[in-house]
Amino acid sequence: MIQETEFKIENLERTLIDIDITQSNSWVGITGYLENEHTRHPKFPIGSHIHFGDKSYPLPKELRNPLVRSINENAALVSGASKQYDENDNKNAWIISSSGELKTDFSIASAVGDVVVTKDFVVVTYFDESACYGEGLEVYDFEGKLLFGYEELFGKESVEIYDCYAAALVQENQIIFCPYTEFPLVIFDIETKTQEVWETPAAVHGFHAITKLADKIYFHRTYNLELEGYDFGIYEWQIGSEKAERIGEYSNYFVRGLPNGRFLAQTDSGYAIISLQ
Repeated sequence: MIQETEFKIENLERTLIDIDITQSNSWVGITGYLENEHTRHPKFPIGSHIHFGDKSYPLPKELRNPLVRSINENAALVSGASKQYDENDNKNAWIISSSGELKTDFSIASAVGDVVVTKDFVVVTYFDESACYGEGLEVYDFEGKLLFGYEELFGKESVEIYDCYAAALVQENQIIFCPYTEFPLVIFDIETKTQEVWETPAAVHGFHAITKLADKIYFHRTYNLELEGYDFGIYEWQIGSEKAERIGEYSNYFVRGLPNGRFLAQTDSGYAIISLQ
């Protein structure tokens, strides 16, 4: 069964660009504006403020395509590409407290696919611009120190990562991801530095959101060449089986995976949590 719970956000003065939730389902978000919104050029989202519910603070500097991830009820991580290059300030990731205090700032590559915050680590995945010339997945601590890269850790046992846009927290310090080009499922325990790798059915290759519930994986949104557009289906796959089943649909582009068989969606009026039971 697919269950959607909607939450409204009211009285925002700027465009909501990205959002996350805390364990208590409170929200943290990035607001700003669309660059070139009054021209025919591509409209890039520019983040200018961070929100902890109804509290708002300006970011240290504006970011293009920003992401926000909750660390706990009192802090969040923000990352993105700097809107303007500054050779004296290349920091583009910050940990900010719910009172607006900058706790940590550090640098990551700009071609970020996703960011997953675990109990003790910050995991950054990259798309082809960075992954092809470096690590496709890197692990940092909460002080902003780069601890290791995935390929550096696993060597010949690592899977190829040319693009990694489907990643999610499973529990504590364990994540899952499905990298391009072969789209294996990788269950990565960061604390123990171990991994499980599973071959996935072709039907779920290329999906942009993923979540795990017990021994099942759920996928959402992929580009379908036959449709010449996105397939917004939700697919269920028993780990190790040969086939995946389409169990429903959720027509929203802005969806990503949460722990425990849930997806988070940004909606026109706020956000929604989609639970799979």
